Amino acid sequence: TTDIYFESSGGVQYLRAKTGVDIQDYGLIDLLYVDWAPDAGWSPSSQAEAIVGHSYIVRILDGQGNFNMAKVQVKAVTTTTATLDWAYQAVDNSYELPPVTGGAM
Repeated sequence: TTDIYFESSGGVQYLRAKTGVDIQDYGLIDLLYVDWAPDAGWSPSSQAEAIVGHSYIVRILDGQGNFNMAKVQVKAVTTTTATLDWAYQAVDNSYELPPVTGGAM
């Protein structure tokens, strides 16, 4: 029932998105500095390779034309586990992903 999940397949580790959820590899950037989500560039396969240090943008569609955004950073990955930091934007239809005041997430 999760929006994204970790899976290892053929020796490659992935973050995969369920139906109705988009994912994009945002690159080698600290999660704190991911402050705005793009409106295009989503993975057509609904997956992205889980790379340590990379941040990812997740767009969660509600099926009624609205969405929420989240951001995720891979902190560690093995063939069986991934350690992630994440933050969720609770405001509907907002592309802004600012850090909480004081830099804490």
